[in-house]
Amino acid sequence: MLKRMLFRGLQGSIIGVFIIQFIGVFMMLYSVESTLHSSEFLINQNISGATIGFVFGALNILFVNDKIGLLVATVLHFLGVSIVFTLCSEFADWNINLPLAGTIFIITYLNIWLVCYLHWKKSISAINKKLNNI
Repeated sequence: MLKRMLFRGLQGSIIGVFIIQFIGVFMMLYSVESTLHSSEFLINQNISGATIGFVFGALNILFVNDKIGLLVATVLHFLGVSIVFTLCSEFADWNINLPLAGTIFIITYLNIWLVCYLHWKKSISAINKKLNNI
């Protein structure tokens, strides 16, 4: 289980760094003012993106644990990623409006969770249907 958790975490880190790079390029393209950032700033952005991605990926292992229910897995996952996101936003000096960012984070999290839930529910239903036809 630890090996799967680490593997998912590494996958999440790669996705997290990609997202940070994409946001950075998007901000540079559509920024009114020209900005230059220090290497320390850029390194902190990548560390934060990788850390958030790792936690998102690694904590997904909670959803395959049969001993805890979906609600408990969701609450633990949400709390874990929320704490890490908040700490990383401070580390990366994102200067975010916490109530606004928190609201956006919760809405985004719930939307992604709902899409994943509906996808897996549909997949499980199709598998059960095939099994019943055997």
